[in-house]
Amino acid sequence: MQLSKTEEQLMQYLWKLEKAFMKDLLNAYT
Repeated sequence: MQLSKTEEQLMQYLWKLEKAFMKDLLNAYT
């Protein structure tokens, strides 16, 4: 599967968002 440059950046952005979200979630419950 060939990703365009924009798609690649979008994936990285979503990945960072998700990790930050999970971290916030964990912090909220601990």
